[in-house]
Amino acid sequence: MTRPVFLLEFHDLLVDTRAARFAALREALQHEGIAIDDDVYDARFAGLSIADAVRAAAQGTALELDETGLDLATMRATAAQMAAASRGITLMPGAAEFVRNAASRAVVGLVAATSRTEAMHVVELAGLADQFSHIGCEDDGGAHTTLAERWQGVRRRLVARVSASEGNAAVMIALCGTGAGIDAAKGPGVRVFATGAVAASIAFRSDGWIPTLERLTVSELLALEAHSE
Repeated sequence: MTRPVFLLEFHDLLVDTRAARFAALREALQHEGIAIDDDVYDARFAGLSIADAVRAAAQGTALELDETGLDLATMRATAAQMAAASRGITLMPGAAEFVRNAASRAVVGLVAATSRTEAMHVVELAGLADQFSHIGCEDDGGAHTTLAERWQGVRRRLVARVSASEGNAAVMIALCGTGAGIDAAKGPGVRVFATGAVAASIAFRSDGWIPTLERLTVSELLALEAHSE
């Protein structure tokens, strides 16, 4: 049997980024007269890049921000997020152990809606950089590449890696901590599991829900995938 392919979301699956990104985005949008709350953030913006979240927030409002306004709001939010990250990062419970165990039995990829510089800084600090066969980031594929296209790009790379040496990948699983990640990870043959403190209304968009990565084994995950069919 070929090794399974696991795709993991950077935001709120590997790294606890929610509080810092929400605060950064809320503050930046307040400067432009746009208010968001926790529920709106989770439903519309969690898992998006800062630039995509700012643009999405400005759409459908009475305030029509031009490209300069969008860029300024993105810069404010990015600066606030970087300041928060400089004070330290927190991995989600059980994430590091799960990644190391998964990498010993599967081909593992990571998708981050942030820059490669930030993503690599985090995974290197966590000692996980060599556990991922490929890491897809916001600055891959050009400014107009969508989050879904980045997820599918990582999936194709991992599948090609398995196929080159072992044959067609039989199992593909995506673990996501945000609604945007859940929606973007969907693709042919991929089972998507919401993981962690994901609102029920968002988790329903996936193939199943996993409460936490803590003590989750590869065998248990594969069993969940088999039962979700």
